[in-house]
Amino acid sequence: PISLTREQYRQGTRDVVYLMEQSKEPLDLRSELQFVASDDPQTKLRYEGNPAYIRSKKLYLLVDKEAVIKNQVVPATLYDEIVDTLWIDLSKKSYLVKDELMMLPMYTALI
Repeated sequence: PISLTREQYRQGTRDVVYLMEQSKEPLDLRSELQFVASDDPQTKLRYEGNPAYIRSKKLYLLVDKEAVIKNQVVPATLYDEIVDTLWIDLSKKSYLVKDELMMLPMYTALI
C-alpha cells in the first residue's frame, strides 16, 4: 500500500512533508501522493534540502464501495453507511512527519 520506494522513504528523505495552501479547493489524495513521491525538482519547495510538499491542506478520496466491502473495512451491518467521498482536513497542521505521511497511502489501498 505504500506508494514510495525504499529510497524515497528512507531516513533523511521526506522526513517532513509540508502542507501548503496553493489551492483552497480540496485536492485528490491519490494525485497528491504521486506529487509527493515524484523526484522532479518542480515538485519540491525551494528551501534548503528541497523538501516535498502537498499543495492543499484539504484532500479527498473517492470511495470505491465495492473495494470497501471486499476488503471488509466495515462490517456488513454498516454497508449502507459507506460514503462516496472521504474528506481529509489538515488545516490545523503545517506539515506531516513521515509516520503521518505513511498513513495516507493505506487509505487509498483500502478504499
